[in-house]
Amino acid sequence: ESSKSKELIRKYERLSETYKEIDEKEFRIVFAGTYSSGKSSTINALIGKNLLPTATGTCTAKICRIVHSADTKCLAVVCYDLNGVQKEFECKSVEDVQNRIKTVEEAVETIEVYTDLTSLYPKGVQNNFKIVIIDTPGTDSATGNDTAKSEEDAKRLSKKSHIEITKDILQSKQKEMVVLISDEKFEDENIVELLDIIEESAEQDGGAFNDRFLFVMNMCDALSYSNQ
Repeated sequence: ESSKSKELIRKYERLSETYKEIDEKEFRIVFAGTYSSGKSSTINALIGKNLLPTATGTCTAKICRIVHSADTKCLAVVCYDLNGVQKEFECKSVEDVQNRIKTVEEAVETIEVYTDLTSLYPKGVQNNFKIVIIDTPGTDSATGNDTAKSEEDAKRLSKKSHIEITKDILQSKQKEMVVLISDEKFEDENIVELLDIIEESAEQDGGAFNDRFLFVMNMCDALSYSNQ
């Protein structure tokens, strides 16, 4: 309590949460990128289930954690905390899962989807750790804001909140792997910000850069190239 180190105080404040994460032996893979760059589609293809909603515009406005659970009796269980009350829904179809995610209340910050991810494990290590795939909001997406005076203001305000959400995750130690998804919007200023964070993280990793970061260029056929 008397420490002047903000970093030490922050670590102390989340000590119980950190202990829980270590005890649960999670292996977290964070997906980041601009809006509509294909994060959710890539995750759906990876897990072999269309659990996350996909569309041309913004789909994931919350942090969505897909957690491996081999004991789930239905397709997936969607959980989230709403003002201190734990909500839990058993879903039997991908449509049900997507609707639960799309209609979640504004006050909810994180959604957890428990489903069987056994197909992602190398043979014989399913019991060694728990895979968690984290889908982050598109960093330059707009969700609208009643207090904004214009559509441009709404985009600016939501853009800030979404980029901050993603930056917080990327700057934290609570990740084992990062997948940065980009498309024809690769010159977007938010991609530059994310790359700066990844570069800083790589320096701190001391040589583990190649093991922890994966860069994916999605929809390459939409790009045009000059002969010059």
